[in-house]
Amino acid sequence: MPLPRRAWPALFIAAVLVAFGLGSLLTGLADRQQEAARPRALVTPIGDQERDPSVWGLNFPQEYRSWRRPSPALSRAAEGGELFAGYSFARDYHRGRSGHPEGLHPAACLDCHDPRTMRLRISQPAFAEALTRRGIDPARAPEQALRTYVCAQCHSTYTFRRDETLDFPHERGLKSEELIQALEARGITDWTHASSATPMLKLRGPAYELWSRGIHADRGVACTDCTCPMSWKRAAGSPATRSTAPCATPWRGSAPPATAGLRES
Repeated sequence: MPLPRRAWPALFIAAVLVAFGLGSLLTGLADRQQEAARPRALVTPIGDQERDPSVWGLNFPQEYRSWRRPSPALSRAAEGGELFAGYSFARDYHRGRSGHPEGLHPAACLDCHDPRTMRLRISQPAFAEALTRRGIDPARAPEQALRTYVCAQCHSTYTFRRDETLDFPHERGLKSEELIQALEARGITDWTHASSATPMLKLRGPAYELWSRGIHADRGVACTDCTCPMSWKRAAGSPATRSTAPCATPWRGSAPPATAGLRES
């Protein structure tokens, strides 16, 4: 059945809008691809061991401003006081935490980026060793996996060896019971419970381990896809280096999630 004449103007307008939208999309993609291929000149050289983020900020001002921007402060009493009786975690926490620059252990640009290429890299030797013990070659880790590993090298369950070097108990797996088995095999206890006098263990900050068992890892979504989403200024894209709560900022296209899952055993 032929279309009535009165439908042709609406059809024409719809076709123009679709063509305009597709053209804008392709133009934007071409601009961003060209910018990604174009090397970025450094205003100030960055030393291989430069930990001062302000030096990096001379070359990457937008990323530096994002890094300095404070995250919402957290100041509240720790929950489960009786559960952790006798452990410092049970005490009230009165100092606000404010992201990477003001955290208990401030994170700098050097911790996640190679100062020569700016690519993501694992800078914590103990975490690289833990990956190797699990049969993962850190040098061959794909970019999407590195977007989680650079976070995991700090946000994981950890302990210390007798020589006070850092250790990640991941060799038996990333499930809670496997982590506890690995810690018990090391003969480690964190504190003695004040009420029961029982030696106790606490899994410290197991964000990476929890991520690895969830749907995000199954779907190939890395930590930084949500905690450091991309912000766009014209054709230039930069990750928000201000780490924030995963649901505080909707995902804005930091990178297309990998089609293959990232779940790890």
